[in-house]
Amino acid sequence: MSQKKNLFVGAIAFVAPVAVGLIVGLPLLEKASSPDPAKVILPQIDSKESATEAIATDQPVIKVLTPQVETAPTAPLQDAIVQDEVQPIDAAEHAPHLDGTNEENAHWGYSGETGPEHWGNLSRKFTTCKSGMMQSPIDLEAANTSTEITVNTDYKPLEANIRNTGHSIQIDVNNGSVLHAHDKAYKLLQVHFHTPSEHVTSGRTYPLEAHFVHASDNGELAVLGVLYEIGKKNAVLNDVVDLIEQPLDPETTKAPLIDLNRLMPNSRTVIRYMGSLTTPPCSEGVNWYVLAETQTASMAQIAKLHTAVGDNNRPPQPTNNRLIIKPAQ
Repeated sequence: MSQKKNLFVGAIAFVAPVAVGLIVGLPLLEKASSPDPAKVILPQIDSKESATEAIATDQPVIKVLTPQVETAPTAPLQDAIVQDEVQPIDAAEHAPHLDGTNEENAHWGYSGETGPEHWGNLSRKFTTCKSGMMQSPIDLEAANTSTEITVNTDYKPLEANIRNTGHSIQIDVNNGSVLHAHDKAYKLLQVHFHTPSEHVTSGRTYPLEAHFVHASDNGELAVLGVLYEIGKKNAVLNDVVDLIEQPLDPETTKAPLIDLNRLMPNSRTVIRYMGSLTTPPCSEGVNWYVLAETQTASMAQIAKLHTAVGDNNRPPQPTNNRLIIKPAQ
């Protein structure tokens, strides 16, 4: 009997600490095994397509969540503009777009459902038209610094190869004419016209604007803009509008020679900023030089250009704190 009593007491002595440990430890174990709802990371489905795939295969698509790291701000735009350090644009890729065509043949225009406010939705190639932060044209009055910047043009006389692209009246150029700006040479590709102007000054629109479109050997684009006031008839525009109304037969009639320099005022002082093409695909990284001095054209000349294509101007775009340099006063 005494031996059984001793065994019973020994068992109690062994079991008691274990029981006490379980009673005390269960709340702690429960607390440790219950996740904090605020810290639970659920599987995240990347996209609608991924979600469909996950459902079809009954496999969760999990996105690994990584800490968001703030990137350093980009270099000041002023350095990019003064040094012309821009991302080159493939001229071969974008040159066809300059006359209003594109590889997807997405139709765009200047009014209605295909107008400028809808360009970014017409084609995946045109998304920069709505998402870009350095778009053209702009209101030139937004200039925020001043210094004297001049360009040099070496434009040679050429035969008037003029056509209506459906979006503008265009003069095709392939005679070695060159724009020199910031120690770079840009070959002149074409000249086209906008009625009314695309660039404005303090909200004021001009009746006509000419764009001289250039490309460097490494694909950078530069556009020289000329704004027109109504006034004295322009001799070169006279030839242009005459050829619009009565196109020449190239097999029987030689086109007249035109001097593109006469489309511009004498001064080559410019307003300088970085922007984009003003037509789809609205590619950015374009060096813009808008002559500070205006040129003149007669009301009849401007009316004939307008009759040929109608309104073909994109409205001014936000400047987004870009550096815009105007001539020193």
